[in-house]
Amino acid sequence: MVTKWKVPLKNGELFCSIPRSEIPDRMEENRERLNLSSLQIGEMNGDNFKSLLREEMAALLQDELGGKVNLSSSTRVVLSGHQPLLNHSGVWIKLFLLDLIAKESGALAVNLEVDSDTAGPLQFPFPRREKKLKVVWEKWVTGEEGQALESMPAPNEEEWSDFVSCVRSHLETLPHASLLTNLEKSASLGSNALKETGTLSSFFAELRRSYEKPADLNYLSLPLSAVCATRSFHHFFLALAMDAERFVKVYNSALGDYRVRHKLRYKANPFPDLEIRDGSFELPFWWIDKSGLRKRIFVSLESEELSAGKDSFLLIPEGRERFEVNGDNLEKGTALLLEDSIKIRPKALTLTIFSRLFLCDLFIHGIGGAKYDEAADFIIREYYGLTPPYYLAASLTLAPDLGIEKLPDGEAERLQKTLREMQFKPEKFVDLITDSDKREAFVGISREKREFLMGAAKGKKGKEFSQEMNRLNETLFSFLEPTWLETKKKLEEISEKEDEKTAIQFREYPFLMFDPSELKRICEACY
Repeated sequence: MVTKWKVPLKNGELFCSIPRSEIPDRMEENRERLNLSSLQIGEMNGDNFKSLLREEMAALLQDELGGKVNLSSSTRVVLSGHQPLLNHSGVWIKLFLLDLIAKESGALAVNLEVDSDTAGPLQFPFPRREKKLKVVWEKWVTGEEGQALESMPAPNEEEWSDFVSCVRSHLETLPHASLLTNLEKSASLGSNALKETGTLSSFFAELRRSYEKPADLNYLSLPLSAVCATRSFHHFFLALAMDAERFVKVYNSALGDYRVRHKLRYKANPFPDLEIRDGSFELPFWWIDKSGLRKRIFVSLESEELSAGKDSFLLIPEGRERFEVNGDNLEKGTALLLEDSIKIRPKALTLTIFSRLFLCDLFIHGIGGAKYDEAADFIIREYYGLTPPYYLAASLTLAPDLGIEKLPDGEAERLQKTLREMQFKPEKFVDLITDSDKREAFVGISREKREFLMGAAKGKKGKEFSQEMNRLNETLFSFLEPTWLETKKKLEEISEKEDEKTAIQFREYPFLMFDPSELKRICEACY
């Protein structure tokens, strides 16, 4: 079955794939589906593995809460995640839903700050009006291509001030003062965040959390990099590495199945297949080198270099020396990885599989993540032999109030139709002719056209018919030409404003252009 996940079209429209009233039942069904007792994760069964993972998660979350966190196997956990940037409202709304669902279900709300994503050439959209309104993209100080967010330093005060000044220059061209008020608030919060954070990802996460305070959201933030530094995550990684041949085949089959069902032609969609070469298998993980770049990692199960036994395997990080892991002792392999500070990070599909199976009882996706998680469902069924747990897909379309009047929908199309009909069906516009003599003449020619059409209905409509129709239409149009020119000028003016409509309705402006209390109100009222 192919699910057609669609971004909501109307301004202020919230989409959620599971009704609010059904959330408790779906969470309970997920707990029943995820009976992990028969699952083997390396040397541990699924239940023991999940207990270890939750124990380590609780330890990580204690720092944020300043006290002990209860994360027993009976504790319900609602989870979401995204890269910590200046996200738009369609992404931001997941955190409001996370908070609401957790409160109503008595669950613990956790947001994964996916700081392993690459920064790339970062730029953020803002509205600017010169002769007309448009979307401009403000560049951020960027690192090297492929560098992970967690490896990029937070901006210094001067860089942050320069960015705010550039954004201010755009927003000052707009009539709505509240946009500048929000920006100045963000500028102050960002300056405070600089004192408490060291990486770009932690800076953006702290800025967002501070900006959200008026909405009183109580979810906990957990950097993915911290989760990936736990024993349990390394155990999960090594267990898949030890079984790489089977896992990679299932993974690639899942992507192939997805492409067939969604009629995708290119093998890069939704993700590239994992590579199999010279007896080694690419793993669905990255490793991050000392410069912060994400690189691929392979495993060889039958290398001549192996010495520790038949179940041993060779990890081959690109650009780094390879090393052997004894498959009979993954605990030792975990210790080696931790000791050597090799930063292992999951790719997108692997992260959602890990999260949905072991970290939480309900995962909240955006539309993009929900689309590709059909492939994750395939892997959960085929590799782990489990019924995939439900997840919630959600998004919001919200445009900020720019203080600029919006055009009525369809106005340009209505005027275009009027212009065409004035030329080819001019008799419809008799009411536009106010002069009595001209009106009488217009009515007479309209009657002549009607009689001509009635007489020609049974005959052949050749060249002579076309010529006479053109003559009659042009004669009638001559009465309407002044009005036609006025309508054409109005259409040209509206067409210029239609270009602005795209910028007015643009849904990807950063969260700092919105009031968090408004998103909370939408969440509570519309879900």
